[in-house]
Amino acid sequence: MTRWAPWLGLATSLAAVFMQLLDATIVNVALPSIAVDLAAPVSMQLLMVSIYTLSFACTLITAARIGDILGRRRVFLVALAAFVLASVACGLAQDPGTLVFSRALQGVAAGCMSAQTFAIISGLFPKSQHPRVLGIYGATIGLATISGPLVGGLLIEWNLFDLGWRMIFLVNVPIGVIALLVGFRFLHPGAGEDSGERRALDPIGAALSAIGLFLLIFPLAEGRERDWPPALVAMLACALPVLIAFVAYEYWLGKRGGDPILKLELFTDRAFSLGAGISFIFFGTLASLIFTISLTLQFGFGFSALRAGVTTLPWALGMGLAALASSLIYKRLGNRVLALGMAAFFGSLLMLSYILEREGTDPRWLALAGPLLLGGAGLGLFVAPLQTAILATVAPRNAGAVSGLLPTVQQVGSAIGL
Repeated sequence: MTRWAPWLGLATSLAAVFMQLLDATIVNVALPSIAVDLAAPVSMQLLMVSIYTLSFACTLITAARIGDILGRRRVFLVALAAFVLASVACGLAQDPGTLVFSRALQGVAAGCMSAQTFAIISGLFPKSQHPRVLGIYGATIGLATISGPLVGGLLIEWNLFDLGWRMIFLVNVPIGVIALLVGFRFLHPGAGEDSGERRALDPIGAALSAIGLFLLIFPLAEGRERDWPPALVAMLACALPVLIAFVAYEYWLGKRGGDPILKLELFTDRAFSLGAGISFIFFGTLASLIFTISLTLQFGFGFSALRAGVTTLPWALGMGLAALASSLIYKRLGNRVLALGMAAFFGSLLMLSYILEREGTDPRWLALAGPLLLGGAGLGLFVAPLQTAILATVAPRNAGAVSGLLPTVQQVGSAIGL
């Protein structure tokens, strides 16, 4: 193995992270085109968006344990191949039902990939390099989360190969194939593996977690647009007792000397529990903000998908640049960089409010660029170091559990935020 092998392995992991998070939001700007082309009713359009997030979130915790048992490299590469195949199925879908089913498969594959990523990345590098690589990992998460409208708008406007909306799915194919080839070569078999301790699946815990998350996220994703029918209200009411039963069972299993899928001991770590709570609130707020901005630009101001995407370009640019510098700033300021990032972010929101009130419904790009750039920089200074702060004290034996738990917290926060 060359000295570049860990960085090529990191590139593979980050490519997977970027694709799976991008696909959570990129469909939004393509829905009008999809609806016309496939004659999709509103109910199916909603499922095209929500089924991906739902299957993604419900898979994470169980997939992390499967990675512990079968090997994280193996599960990651198989899931990456499945994600590429599901993307092809999405891009070739000829009716709404096929597209919804393919999106569900895509979400399951994305969850299986995501659940291995942190453990793999932390295993590729020595502890001394973790702040740097986890900062890059956090930056990728943030950048992918806010890039969906821009990338989707560009792909639809360019209409590559006359494929229209299908290109938002098929673009994953070359990226995924390259990542798969590089990963097969440079993700060494021991990447992110634990010390060899034998792990069990915990099927009851896996079932309770998946059912509880389904009962929580599906109503949150569908309820508002469906005007909260009694069935969805009942599902939401059942979610809390099922999730409480899940936590109680995991506690009981751990006390008996079993191997619970949810490591409750993680929440005794103040840095992890506080960081997970902040992450929950932050990703809920960010998801809500992205959704509001997309709706305001396209439906309130009448912008095209491309113009809406270009308008938010300074946001993504500021995010990327600040995230790259965040590891150096974190070394100087420690966790205070999180406060600095949030101050810049909220300051940008105040500036945007003032400018939009002054500019009206046809704001100039240059007028918005400064506040958006500042807001993106704030996000970059917050998201990237947040991963380092959360994971700094996590024991290597719990890396797999964290790989599944932390993205689940973020996905649930996003669902509630929307």
